[in-house]
Amino acid sequence: MRIMPAPAPTRRARRCVGLALGGGGVRGLAHIGVLQVLAEADVPISAIAGVSMGAIVGAAYALTDEFPGALIAALRGLDISPFKSLPRGAGSDGLWTAVRRLVDVERFMISNVLSWGVASDAKVAALASQLAGERRLEDARVPLGIVACDLRSGKPVVFRSGPATLALQASSALPGFFKPVEFEGRLLADGGYAGVVPTYVVRAMGAEAVVAVDADPARAVEDIHDGLHALFRAFDITSQRLKEALLRDAEVVIRPDFGGSIDTLDFSQADRCVQAGASAARAALPAIAALQARPRRARWWRRLLGVGGPPGSSP
Repeated sequence: MRIMPAPAPTRRARRCVGLALGGGGVRGLAHIGVLQVLAEADVPISAIAGVSMGAIVGAAYALTDEFPGALIAALRGLDISPFKSLPRGAGSDGLWTAVRRLVDVERFMISNVLSWGVASDAKVAALASQLAGERRLEDARVPLGIVACDLRSGKPVVFRSGPATLALQASSALPGFFKPVEFEGRLLADGGYAGVVPTYVVRAMGAEAVVAVDADPARAVEDIHDGLHALFRAFDITSQRLKEALLRDAEVVIRPDFGGSIDTLDFSQADRCVQAGASAARAALPAIAALQARPRRARWWRRLLGVGGPPGSSP
Protein backbone atom coordinates (compact mmCIF):
# COMPACT_ATOMS: atom_id res chain seq x y z
CA MET A 1 0.00 0.00 0.00
CA ARG A 2 1.46 3.36 -1.05
CA ILE A 3 1.70 6.04 1.62
CA MET A 4 1.57 9.54 0.18
CA PRO A 5 4.24 11.97 1.37
CA ALA A 6 3.36 15.42 2.62
CA PRO A 7 3.07 17.94 -0.25
CA ALA A 8 6.02 20.18 -1.00
CA PRO A 9 5.54 23.72 0.38
CA THR A 10 4.92 25.63 -2.87
CA ARG A 11 2.71 28.63 -3.39
CA ARG A 12 0.13 26.66 -5.37
CA ALA A 13 0.28 23.49 -3.31
CA ARG A 14 -2.88 21.98 -1.97
CA ARG A 15 -3.66 22.71 1.64
CA CYS A 16 -2.00 20.37 4.10
CA VAL A 17 -4.54 17.87 5.41
CA GLY A 18 -4.14 16.42 8.88
CA LEU A 19 -6.12 13.51 10.30
CA ALA A 20 -7.57 13.41 13.81
CA LEU A 21 -8.37 9.77 14.64
CA GLY A 22 -10.63 9.23 17.61
CA GLY A 23 -11.07 6.35 20.01
CA GLY A 24 -13.96 3.91 20.22
CA GLY A 25 -12.50 0.48 20.87
CA VAL A 26 -13.05 -1.94 18.01
CA ARG A 27 -15.12 0.73 16.23
CA GLY A 28 -11.85 2.63 15.86
CA LEU A 29 -10.80 0.05 13.29
CA ALA A 30 -12.94 2.13 10.95
CA HIS A 31 -9.81 4.27 10.66
CA ILE A 32 -8.24 1.46 8.62
CA GLY A 33 -10.91 1.80 5.96
CA VAL A 34 -10.61 5.59 6.00
CA LEU A 35 -6.83 5.50 5.50
CA GLN A 36 -7.10 2.93 2.71
CA VAL A 37 -9.62 5.03 0.80
CA LEU A 38 -7.60 8.24 1.22
CA ALA A 39 -4.48 6.45 -0.05
CA GLU A 40 -6.36 5.09 -3.07
CA ALA A 41 -7.58 8.63 -3.81
CA ASP A 42 -4.03 10.04 -3.52
CA VAL A 43 -4.98 12.38 -0.70
CA PRO A 44 -1.68 13.59 0.83
CA ILE A 45 -1.62 13.45 4.63
CA SER A 46 0.67 15.88 6.41
CA ALA A 47 0.07 14.75 10.01
CA ILE A 48 -1.88 12.25 12.10
CA ALA A 49 -3.01 12.65 15.70
CA GLY A 50 -4.73 9.78 17.46
CA VAL A 51 -6.08 8.59 20.77
CA SER A 52 -6.57 5.01 21.92
CA MET A 53 -7.50 2.87 18.87
CA GLY A 54 -6.98 5.92 16.67
CA ALA A 55 -3.40 6.08 17.95
CA ILE A 56 -2.87 2.37 17.27
CA VAL A 57 -4.21 2.56 13.71
CA GLY A 58 -2.34 5.79 12.99
CA ALA A 59 0.92 4.29 14.23
CA ALA A 60 0.40 1.14 12.17
CA TYR A 61 -0.13 3.31 9.08
CA ALA A 62 2.90 5.55 9.63
CA LEU A 63 5.40 3.16 11.22
CA THR A 64 4.91 -0.28 9.67
CA ASP A 65 5.75 -1.52 6.18
CA GLU A 66 2.60 -3.59 5.83
CA PHE A 67 -0.66 -1.76 6.48
CA PRO A 68 -3.11 -2.99 7.60
CA GLY A 69 -1.63 -6.50 7.64
CA ALA A 70 0.69 -5.90 10.58
CA LEU A 71 -2.12 -4.41 12.65
CA ILE A 72 -4.58 -7.19 11.86
CA ALA A 73 -1.96 -9.79 12.80
CA ALA A 74 -1.31 -8.02 16.10
CA LEU A 75 -5.01 -7.81 16.91
CA ARG A 76 -5.50 -11.50 16.17
CA GLY A 77 -2.95 -12.19 18.86
CA LEU A 78 -4.83 -10.06 21.38
CA ASP A 79 -6.23 -12.58 23.87
CA ILE A 80 -9.41 -11.27 25.46
CA SER A 81 -10.66 -14.75 26.35
CA PRO A 82 -11.08 -13.88 30.07
CA PHE A 83 -14.01 -11.67 29.05
CA LYS A 84 -15.82 -14.20 26.91
CA SER A 85 -17.17 -16.33 29.75
CA LEU A 86 -18.65 -13.43 31.64
CA PRO A 87 -22.38 -12.60 31.65
CA ARG A 88 -23.85 -10.39 28.94
CA GLY A 89 -26.55 -7.81 29.44
CA ALA A 90 -28.73 -5.45 27.51
CA GLY A 91 -28.11 -1.78 27.10
CA SER A 92 -26.61 0.93 24.94
CA ASP A 93 -23.38 0.81 22.97
CA GLY A 94 -21.50 3.15 25.32
CA LEU A 95 -19.11 2.82 28.20
CA TRP A 96 -21.79 1.21 30.37
CA THR A 97 -22.19 -1.59 27.83
CA ALA A 98 -18.45 -2.23 27.82
CA VAL A 99 -18.66 -2.76 31.58
CA ARG A 100 -22.04 -4.48 31.71
CA ARG A 101 -21.46 -6.97 28.91
CA LEU A 102 -17.81 -7.82 29.51
CA VAL A 103 -17.68 -8.09 33.27
CA ASP A 104 -19.97 -8.78 36.13
CA VAL A 105 -20.46 -5.52 38.07
CA GLU A 106 -19.38 -7.09 41.35
CA ARG A 107 -16.17 -8.44 39.87
CA PHE A 108 -15.49 -5.12 38.15
CA MET A 109 -15.80 -3.18 41.39
CA ILE A 110 -13.77 -5.61 43.48
CA SER A 111 -11.02 -5.80 40.87
CA ASN A 112 -10.72 -2.03 40.76
CA VAL A 113 -10.66 -1.68 44.54
CA LEU A 114 -7.98 -4.35 44.97
CA SER A 115 -5.96 -3.58 41.84
CA TRP A 116 -5.93 -1.39 38.72
CA GLY A 117 -8.60 -3.24 36.73
CA VAL A 118 -10.03 -6.44 35.36
CA ALA A 119 -7.46 -7.04 32.63
CA SER A 120 -3.71 -7.39 32.55
CA ASP A 121 -1.88 -4.34 31.23
CA ALA A 122 0.52 -6.84 29.65
CA LYS A 123 -2.09 -7.34 26.92
CA VAL A 124 -1.83 -3.74 25.78
CA ALA A 125 1.95 -3.77 26.15
CA ALA A 126 2.21 -6.92 24.03
CA LEU A 127 0.00 -5.45 21.31
CA ALA A 128 2.00 -2.21 21.21
CA SER A 129 5.29 -4.10 21.16
CA GLN A 130 4.23 -6.44 18.38
CA LEU A 131 3.00 -3.51 16.32
CA ALA A 132 5.78 -0.96 16.87
CA GLY A 133 8.73 -3.00 18.09
CA GLU A 134 11.73 -0.72 18.70
CA ARG A 135 10.49 2.02 16.37
CA ARG A 136 10.38 5.64 17.50
CA LEU A 137 7.66 8.14 16.72
CA GLU A 138 10.07 10.53 15.03
CA ASP A 139 10.86 7.80 12.47
CA ALA A 140 7.29 7.74 11.16
CA ARG A 141 6.68 8.38 7.46
CA VAL A 142 3.91 10.77 8.44
CA PRO A 143 4.33 12.97 11.56
CA LEU A 144 2.50 11.38 14.49
CA GLY A 145 0.98 12.82 17.62
CA ILE A 146 -0.09 10.17 20.16
CA VAL A 147 -2.34 11.53 22.91
CA ALA A 148 -2.65 10.23 26.46
CA CYS A 149 -4.31 11.78 29.51
CA ASP A 150 -2.43 12.51 32.72
CA LEU A 151 -4.75 11.40 35.51
CA ARG A 152 -2.88 13.54 38.04
CA SER A 153 -3.06 16.91 36.28
CA GLY A 154 -6.07 16.17 34.11
CA LYS A 155 -4.20 17.46 31.04
CA PRO A 156 -3.47 15.79 27.71
CA VAL A 157 0.07 14.63 27.05
CA VAL A 158 1.09 14.56 23.40
CA PHE A 159 3.89 12.21 22.38
CA ARG A 160 5.71 13.39 19.25
CA SER A 161 8.97 11.53 19.81
CA GLY A 162 10.35 8.63 21.78
CA PRO A 163 9.49 4.91 21.84
CA ALA A 164 6.24 4.26 20.00
CA THR A 165 5.44 1.32 22.27
CA LEU A 166 5.34 3.54 25.37
CA ALA A 167 3.11 6.12 23.70
CA LEU A 168 0.65 3.53 22.39
CA GLN A 169 0.41 1.73 25.72
CA ALA A 170 -0.29 5.01 27.52
CA SER A 171 -2.87 6.20 24.99
CA SER A 172 -4.74 2.87 25.18
CA ALA A 173 -4.74 2.30 28.96
CA LEU A 174 -8.49 2.33 29.55
CA PRO A 175 -9.10 3.00 33.28
CA GLY A 176 -10.93 0.18 35.01
CA PHE A 177 -9.58 -2.32 32.50
CA PHE A 178 -5.84 -1.65 32.16
CA LYS A 179 -3.26 -0.19 34.53
CA PRO A 180 -2.21 3.41 33.76
CA VAL A 181 1.37 4.04 32.66
CA GLU A 182 3.81 5.85 34.97
CA PHE A 183 6.00 8.24 32.98
CA GLU A 184 8.11 11.14 34.24
CA GLY A 185 5.89 11.80 37.25
CA ARG A 186 2.69 11.46 35.26
CA LEU A 187 0.06 8.74 35.48
CA LEU A 188 -1.05 8.26 31.89
CA ALA A 189 -4.30 6.70 30.72
CA ASP A 190 -6.50 6.48 27.63
CA GLY A 191 -6.16 9.69 25.61
CA GLY A 192 -9.90 9.75 24.98
CA TYR A 193 -10.45 11.24 28.43
CA ALA A 194 -8.64 14.38 27.27
CA GLY A 195 -10.82 14.54 24.15
CA VAL A 196 -12.10 11.65 22.06
CA VAL A 197 -11.05 13.20 18.73
CA PRO A 198 -7.76 15.19 18.96
CA THR A 199 -8.43 17.92 16.39
CA TYR A 200 -6.50 20.49 18.43
CA VAL A 201 -3.36 18.32 18.32
CA VAL A 202 -3.23 17.82 14.57
CA ARG A 203 -3.95 21.54 14.07
CA ALA A 204 -0.99 22.37 16.30
CA MET A 205 1.14 19.99 14.23
CA GLY A 206 0.73 22.33 11.27
CA ALA A 207 -2.31 20.97 9.44
CA GLU A 208 -4.05 23.75 7.53
CA ALA A 209 -7.14 21.60 7.13
CA VAL A 210 -8.33 18.98 9.59
CA VAL A 211 -10.26 15.84 8.68
CA ALA A 212 -11.63 14.20 11.83
CA VAL A 213 -12.87 10.63 12.09
CA ASP A 214 -15.52 10.11 14.76
CA ALA A 215 -15.83 6.38 15.42
CA ASP A 216 -17.72 6.80 18.70
CA PRO A 217 -21.21 7.89 17.64
CA ALA A 218 -23.58 9.62 20.01
CA ARG A 219 -26.63 7.59 20.99
CA ALA A 220 -29.76 7.95 23.04
CA VAL A 221 -30.59 5.58 25.89
CA GLU A 222 -34.19 4.67 26.64
CA ASP A 223 -33.76 3.00 30.02
CA ILE A 224 -31.54 3.90 32.95
CA HIS A 225 -31.63 0.86 35.24
CA ASP A 226 -29.89 2.00 38.41
CA GLY A 227 -27.55 4.51 39.97
CA LEU A 228 -24.40 2.95 38.55
CA HIS A 229 -25.92 2.94 35.08
CA ALA A 230 -26.83 6.60 35.54
CA LEU A 231 -23.28 7.41 36.61
CA PHE A 232 -21.71 5.84 33.53
CA ARG A 233 -24.33 7.45 31.31
CA ALA A 234 -23.42 10.84 32.77
CA PHE A 235 -19.75 10.21 31.93
CA ASP A 236 -20.78 9.28 28.38
CA ILE A 237 -22.80 12.47 27.95
CA THR A 238 -19.91 14.61 29.18
CA SER A 239 -17.53 12.92 26.74
CA GLN A 240 -19.90 13.47 23.83
CA ARG A 241 -20.33 17.17 24.64
CA LEU A 242 -16.56 17.65 24.74
CA LYS A 243 -16.21 15.78 21.47
CA GLU A 244 -18.75 18.04 19.77
CA ALA A 245 -16.70 21.07 20.79
CA LEU A 246 -13.50 19.51 19.41
CA LEU A 247 -15.14 18.54 16.12
CA ARG A 248 -16.05 22.16 15.46
CA ASP A 249 -12.37 22.74 14.68
CA ALA A 250 -12.45 20.20 11.83
CA GLU A 251 -13.25 21.21 8.25
CA VAL A 252 -14.50 17.70 7.43
CA VAL A 253 -15.88 15.13 9.87
CA ILE A 254 -16.15 11.48 8.79
CA ARG A 255 -18.74 9.53 10.77
CA PRO A 256 -18.87 5.80 9.94
CA ASP A 257 -22.30 4.17 10.06
CA PHE A 258 -21.89 0.81 11.79
CA GLY A 259 -25.46 -0.25 11.10
CA GLY A 260 -26.21 -1.01 14.73
CA SER A 261 -24.63 -1.59 18.11
CA ILE A 262 -21.07 -2.90 18.41
CA ASP A 263 -19.50 -3.70 21.76
CA THR A 264 -16.36 -1.73 22.50
CA LEU A 265 -14.09 -4.81 22.73
CA ASP A 266 -15.89 -7.18 20.34
CA PHE A 267 -13.08 -7.77 17.83
CA SER A 268 -15.20 -10.28 15.92
CA GLN A 269 -16.78 -7.16 14.35
CA ALA A 270 -13.45 -5.87 12.98
CA ASP A 271 -14.28 -6.37 9.28
CA ARG A 272 -17.62 -4.64 9.71
CA CYS A 273 -15.91 -1.64 11.28
CA VAL A 274 -13.26 -1.40 8.54
CA GLN A 275 -15.93 -1.48 5.85
CA ALA A 276 -17.97 1.19 7.64
CA GLY A 277 -14.92 3.45 7.68
CA ALA A 278 -14.21 2.88 3.99
CA SER A 279 -17.81 3.67 3.00
CA ALA A 280 -17.86 6.86 5.06
CA ALA A 281 -14.50 7.98 3.63
CA ARG A 282 -15.67 7.47 0.04
CA ALA A 283 -18.72 9.60 0.76
CA ALA A 284 -16.44 12.33 2.16
CA LEU A 285 -13.99 12.42 -0.78
CA PRO A 286 -15.76 15.27 -2.64
CA ALA A 287 -15.69 17.45 0.49
CA ILE A 288 -12.01 16.65 1.05
CA ALA A 289 -11.15 17.42 -2.58
CA ALA A 290 -12.96 20.76 -2.35
CA LEU A 291 -11.17 21.47 0.89
CA GLN A 292 -7.76 20.89 -0.67
CA ALA A 293 -8.59 23.09 -3.66
CA ARG A 294 -9.17 26.16 -1.50
CA PRO A 295 -6.26 28.60 -1.36
CA ARG A 296 -4.01 28.42 1.66
CA ARG A 297 -5.07 30.71 4.45
CA ALA A 298 -2.75 33.09 6.19
CA ARG A 299 -1.93 31.76 9.64
CA TRP A 300 -0.48 34.89 11.21
CA TRP A 301 -3.70 35.52 13.08
CA ARG A 302 -3.50 32.09 14.75
CA ARG A 303 0.04 32.78 15.92
CA LEU A 304 -0.96 36.26 17.10
CA LEU A 305 -3.86 34.92 19.15
CA GLY A 306 -2.02 31.82 20.31
CA VAL A 307 -4.67 29.56 18.75
CA GLY A 308 -3.94 25.97 17.86
CA GLY A 309 -1.61 24.78 20.58
CA PRO A 310 -2.65 21.75 22.60
CA PRO A 311 -3.74 22.45 26.17
CA GLY A 312 -1.16 20.02 27.49
CA SER A 313 2.47 19.06 27.17
CA SER A 314 4.58 17.17 24.68
CA PRO A 315 7.33 14.96 26.10
